[in-house]
Amino acid sequence: MLLFIISPLFLLSLCQPTVTQHSQEVLSHFNNFTMHHKKHYRTPAEKDRRLAHFAKNHQKIQELNAKARREGRNVTFGWNKFADKNRQELSARNSKIHPKNHTDLPIYKPRHPRGSRNHHNKRSKRQSGDIPDYFDLRDIYVDGSPVVGPVKDQEQCGCCWAFATTAITEAANTLYSKSFTSLSDQEICDCADSGDTPGCVGGDPRNGLKMVHLRGQSSDGDYPYEEYRANTTGNCVGDEKSTVIQPETLNVYRFDQDYAEEDIMENLYLNHIPTAVYFRVGENFEWYTSGVLQSEDCYQMTPAEWHSVAIVGYGTSDDGVPYWLVRNSWNSDWGLHGYVKIRRGVNWCLIESHAATAMIDN
Repeated sequence: MLLFIISPLFLLSLCQPTVTQHSQEVLSHFNNFTMHHKKHYRTPAEKDRRLAHFAKNHQKIQELNAKARREGRNVTFGWNKFADKNRQELSARNSKIHPKNHTDLPIYKPRHPRGSRNHHNKRSKRQSGDIPDYFDLRDIYVDGSPVVGPVKDQEQCGCCWAFATTAITEAANTLYSKSFTSLSDQEICDCADSGDTPGCVGGDPRNGLKMVHLRGQSSDGDYPYEEYRANTTGNCVGDEKSTVIQPETLNVYRFDQDYAEEDIMENLYLNHIPTAVYFRVGENFEWYTSGVLQSEDCYQMTPAEWHSVAIVGYGTSDDGVPYWLVRNSWNSDWGLHGYVKIRRGVNWCLIESHAATAMIDN
């Protein structure tokens, strides 16, 4: 009697869709995707795997758009450069570190009296007429230097928190020095980690801001970014670099959650400083292309995944939805040229719960 030994790889291959099993629509989109993003796969087997991931993500994107239409939301989703990644790869860019309260940080004190508190939901209502209904910090220059620099790319390292930190420190330094300097995200990622958790696993931008207060910060040119450097701890070489921001010159503040909306708006408009935020993230954030994100799918992600970004503006959409203008760190070929609009004033996925900013006194 002949015995046949069936390879586990053969069994796995039976479970994987082949090219011919995908619809013509998916194949056409995948072909456009690979050309647009200049994707090159080493083997036919790798291409088949990536196509399978793309098909699954394509289905999710269709579902998100259909849900947005049913709910009458002015938001759209679409495939981007991550569309051939699986869930593990997509999650790698997010933080796995749960935020703490950071009660040691002083609370931001507004220049003007706050609006009356809404005791029903403990959310403040902006009443000051001094703050305009729309503001974009990207329009602000100091002696010809932009306060907000170009969108950066954290790549596959989960060091979003370092990039959110640097968005704040770059603006503070520009206002102080009257000249924009790209500052080191890698220094934050290497030197502000917990000591036992690598920076690429994640972190809190408030820890990054505290580090800059204590140690200062180098330029990006002097301490450049390396995608996988912070996959391990013990790589900090900040003491070997010259500093642009000097130690103990950066003053760090957290926002009172009950007044976060109006205080963040005031800080943007009057102080010209972005706000670093740390929030839960879901799949609709990943596939965002335009409009205002309103639905919250972040609580469906288990275990929780967190992400850090910088709020650089605010406004209200044509259909009356108040939003934050947010700078992400997934390069300018994601979202709205690297930016996303997120519903403002409702603490969307806790975006207003863990906010912080910083300034250098002149």
